[in-house]
Amino acid sequence: MSAANANSVVSSGASVAVDSDAYLLSPIVMNGGALTVAGATISGHVYGTETVISGGIAIGSTINGGQETVSSGGRSLDAVILAGAQSVDGGVVSGATVLGADYYSTVGSDTYGNALQTVASGGVAIATTLSTGVATNAQGLVAYHTAAQIVCAGGVAIDTVLNGGLSAQFLLMNTWWVTGLATETVLAGGTAIRTVANVGGAIDVHAGGTASDTSLGGGSLALEAGATYGGTVTFQPVAEPPNSGQTGPYTSGSTLTATISQTSAMTIVGFNVIGSVYYAYQALKPLAGDTINRIIVSDLTFAGPYGEIDRGEIGPDGTLTVIEGDARATLHLSGAFGSEFYFQRAPDGGTEITYGVPCYCPGTLIATPDGDRPVEGLAIGDLVLTASGALRPIRWIGRRSYNGRFAAGNPDIMPVVIRADALGDGLPRRDLTVSPLHAMAVEGWLVPARLLLNGRSIVQQSRVARVDYIHIELETHDLLLAEGVPSETFIDDGSRAMFHNAVEFAQLYPSTRNEVADARFCLPRIEDGPALEAIRARLSLIAAKQTDRRAVAGYVDVAADGVIAGWARSQLLPGTPVELVVRRGSVEVGRVAANRRRADLDALPRYSGAYGFEFRPDDESDIAGLTVHEALSGVRLRLSGARERRVAV
Repeated sequence: MSAANANSVVSSGASVAVDSDAYLLSPIVMNGGALTVAGATISGHVYGTETVISGGIAIGSTINGGQETVSSGGRSLDAVILAGAQSVDGGVVSGATVLGADYYSTVGSDTYGNALQTVASGGVAIATTLSTGVATNAQGLVAYHTAAQIVCAGGVAIDTVLNGGLSAQFLLMNTWWVTGLATETVLAGGTAIRTVANVGGAIDVHAGGTASDTSLGGGSLALEAGATYGGTVTFQPVAEPPNSGQTGPYTSGSTLTATISQTSAMTIVGFNVIGSVYYAYQALKPLAGDTINRIIVSDLTFAGPYGEIDRGEIGPDGTLTVIEGDARATLHLSGAFGSEFYFQRAPDGGTEITYGVPCYCPGTLIATPDGDRPVEGLAIGDLVLTASGALRPIRWIGRRSYNGRFAAGNPDIMPVVIRADALGDGLPRRDLTVSPLHAMAVEGWLVPARLLLNGRSIVQQSRVARVDYIHIELETHDLLLAEGVPSETFIDDGSRAMFHNAVEFAQLYPSTRNEVADARFCLPRIEDGPALEAIRARLSLIAAKQTDRRAVAGYVDVAADGVIAGWARSQLLPGTPVELVVRRGSVEVGRVAANRRRADLDALPRYSGAYGFEFRPDDESDIAGLTVHEALSGVRLRLSGARERRVAV
């Protein structure tokens, strides 16, 4: 075309060129059509391909699932790439918006609906904003479509902004987080300058790639060994979710992963903000998230085991030195730091550094008429569900904290951890942490937790940064359900003064100031004798079975609509199908072999697909009351919380 044209349509199979002395207003390029721009196009809609060559300029093009290529000497301004692709092959792109699709895709793991910007050799992308697309299906599940930028050798990306997403998902009895990713990948020879990674944003700089002056606002920066970094890494403040996280929008802390040499060459700004834990609530399982910032030194091997925490303080020159074994990392931090730093083992074996908070620990879940709630989220007057099924209001909540240095090695203070299923019958449902003298109801007796220690399934912590205890009091002594386990409420046997907020009780109930505490327990309490030894012997047998649990891997994925299904595999004899027993309470309902092939298990490199099972009982009225156990050990398969293992059958 050699003249000005408006509203031109490039049909499928057609090829149109805009000459150097022409411009085209609002062209529409249909799927299968091709438009070559040597002059100018304005506000085009491209479902096929648009190629901007030397001397050409495309202004405000919308690439709807199509492809825009900007060659050397060509320019593209303010393009919108909606579930399409933009290739910067030597040209210059400025102000592009790269968006994943905002509709729900049923294609599965395909790239359908994702959006991509590729910056090739000689190409420059300035001020690109990448955002994930988000949609909700009929079940209320959120699906994200990725927006990605790849910076190849010789390509340069400047002022890129990555906006991902974070959603809390609830289905059946499972809760889990889903992250929508907006990514920037810098390959060897590529360069990224001043990238901003917000929640769901992820920057990955490969060996030979270069990045500088990155900002993290809830996203992550990972520098692989051999990558080059210059300038500062800025941890931006992240807003706390509204309403304690119950309704979203959800946020997260930021994470920097780098080697010893990379961290020593950068200045870290904004790491002095102390994050917190929040919960996305639903009736069965509150889901914990946090806004805690983390630095992971990938090649500094943490000298202690998982769960151990070291501490340190920043020097007067703004230098934090972390020593693990014979290795050390030096971090240069800018900001005012008044609290301690905490060091612990990262999932990959490196060292994770946090500030002001040692780690994220989910709160103990207490049964209420509205479902399980974290104990720290309860308030005076809230109703709780007792072991007898009664609903009773909270009269008072006692709180006490200890510094880890003071508590270390003190058996009367250090927490006792009762591992999941340590008491039998699937209880507690998760690891339960209590004070040593806190009594559990076991076989009709109240037994202090410290008397149940066995070194395997019930253990006492030896080293923590901080100990926080919360105790609930009702009008009379009773049993709450903590992680499903009957656990005593507070009873004033003269010990109320141990709590930091003891004065609060007197203020709330002034008429009780002269009353003598009536310490009547709801069950008999034992601290020795044959009944206690019998309990300890039974729990030791359970602990031995828990050791056997590692020999059987598996989950129940579906327990609804008349079917219970999942997968199980013998770790010791992976070629032998696992025999499973389906029970309702203590009554065997049937047996099934885990030998069905499932496509989703084939897709996971760790598992063969021949370990699935499906069981349909004759009586389908109470499918939720069924449990599945490995026949030999009796180990119960738990409900899956991992999204990739959840399938429809």
